[in-house]
Amino acid sequence: MHRSARSALPGAGPAAGAAAGTAAGTAAGTAAVLAVLIAVGGCAGPETAPENAGARIDTRSAPVRTTGSPAATSTTPAAVGIRPSRPQALTLHRQTSPVVPVGVDAAQQLEIPGDIDTLGWWTGGARPGSTKGFVVITGHATREGDGAANAWWSAKPGQKVRLRTPHGAVDYRVVSRRTYDKAAIPLSRWFPSHGPDGPPGLALITCADYRDGEWRANTVVEAVPA
Repeated sequence: MHRSARSALPGAGPAAGAAAGTAAGTAAGTAAVLAVLIAVGGCAGPETAPENAGARIDTRSAPVRTTGSPAATSTTPAAVGIRPSRPQALTLHRQTSPVVPVGVDAAQQLEIPGDIDTLGWWTGGARPGSTKGFVVITGHATREGDGAANAWWSAKPGQKVRLRTPHGAVDYRVVSRRTYDKAAIPLSRWFPSHGPDGPPGLALITCADYRDGEWRANTVVEAVPA
């Protein structure tokens, strides 16, 4: 039996609409769409958690807590030998979780699987084995520690992440783990308005720092082809 998230995702409801309106007033075209991809990183908490906790996210630089160096992505070669294709499962910390494709809903919110044991691959990003751009995976972390993404909170540089695809496995090496304030997560790094670009990489994005009834941050683990 699938276990579902125990609260609404951040970014749902009227507050998300307000954030979208703000973005539309300061950007145009796909840049506005980027600004409202604010449900990044599933967060499941107690049933009393507010629906719209942490709904506002923009692309300004954010205070971060960092492990490792993001600069490693600039010189890493592309994955070779695997036909780019959608991920079906992700393994980290000896934990393997299924991965399903996700897009955005009518309100341009990034969809997150309802099952806390299942991860979501953003179909607008790169595919494992691609020669450029980030493969973006998101999923639920829970206060109880039983979400598929809880292990990302303790990921360390050098650890291996494996994505299984219909055409084989692609291995990545963790280079950094950062926690961003929700009000200032730089989404354009992983969701460029012009589509996947830059060196190939993997971004694992979930929520973090639950305090006073809301999730206040997002943890992002970056990895490069091993």
